[in-house]
Formats: sequence, structure tokens, C-alpha cells
Amino acid sequence: SDTKLMPGKAHYGYGKWYFYSGIRLAWGNCDTIMIDMTGEGCRLFETLVPDLDWLTFIKKVTKMQVHNFSRLDVACDTQGKGGLRMRDILRFTLDGRYVSRWKLPPRIVQGREETVDFGSPKSRTMLRIYNKSLERECKLNDDISIPENWVRCELQLRNDAVDSFIREWMKSGDISACYFGIMANQLRFVKERKENASRSEIVKWWRDFWIMPSLSD
Repeated sequence: SDTKLMPGKAHYGYGKWYFYSGIRLAWGNCDTIMIDMTGEGCRLFETLVPDLDWLTFIKKVTKMQVHNFSRLDVACDTQGKGGLRMRDILRFTLDGRYVSRWKLPPRIVQGREETVDFGSPKSRTMLRIYNKSLERECKLNDDISIPENWVRCELQLRNDAVDSFIREWMKSGDISACYFGIMANQLRFVKERKENASRSEIVKWWRDFWIMPSLSD
């Protein structure tokens, strides 16, 4: 009751559009309702609904006669000495020491941000690996403590890729198994890229990442 949704400019043909801190709701002019949540919106929703379980929430949506998941982002963060290092990600990508199922070459950004994108924003599956520590340093005040070596690997799934991920999630009940299964299948950083890609040996730091224990541990 304390959450005040503010009216906003209508989009996507909806007559009414309301938003609050990363949560957007839209309806009117058609027989559907749109719910859109950024990462900030998801955290807010978890605060507003303390006993929230995302899988249970998604199962409720799937029971609706007509529904559509247009996008789902699933991310894993590592921090500190034992995690991924952005300099390794950048170096191996620039050197071409990787095996990827994405057809397009990766997009690499360096400078005030450090990002490597595999896949296109319009493709059914895209992977964005970026320096979260650097991103936060550029946005926040100096007096706020930011974890060192904070790297985020974010899968961006669209349409049928979302449906496939959700089916596997509901089947296993373990979101980390679904996430790391995709990561292991889609991308490998290797010691040396061989002509026969299947013979390229995976580097230890990447193997250690995608065989990580369950996120729920």
C-alpha cells in the first residue's frame, strides 16, 4: 500500500502505463497486461513480497491460458580472488582464444566500461560479461564500498529461449543447473584455438566457473 505507481507515457499500444523504481505495468486498449521488471525492479519486488519464490511465481503465470515471456535475464556474479577476472576475459577474447556457438564476433568495449558481448541484442540468446566493479565506480559516490573484481555474466534470453529455460528450470528445480548448462554449451575459453574446435582445451579458470556449485548452496 506504500508503493506509489506513477503514470508514464504510454508505449507498445497500451492506453495506461505506470512505473515505480524499476517496475512497469501497462494495460488498456487491448486485452493483455504487461509486467516489466529491471534488476532493480526485481529486488524491489522481493522486498515487497518477502516470501517470494520466483519459480512459484513463474509457474502461476504459465498456468494462465494466454501468456508470453518476452525476455528473461539470468546472471551470475563472481567477486574477489577466486572469481573471474575481467582482464582474462578481455585478453582471451581479443586473442581469439574461445569457442563460441554464436555466429557473430563478440562486441568488445574498453575504457570507462569493460564489456564483452557474445550474440546480438536481437538474438534469442545473448551473453554479456562485464566489469560490475567499474560500472558501479562510475555511477556511485566514492564513499560507497564496492567489491573488488566483481564480474557479472548475464544471459539475456528472448521468446522461445525463455520458454526453453523455464521448462528446464521447472523440470530440475535448480536454476543454477540450467544457467551453467547453457554456459558450458555456448562458450568456452581455451588455451589455444585448434582447427578442430572440439580438441581445444578449456582453461582452468573458465572450467572452474561453469562447474561452480549450485547458487543455492
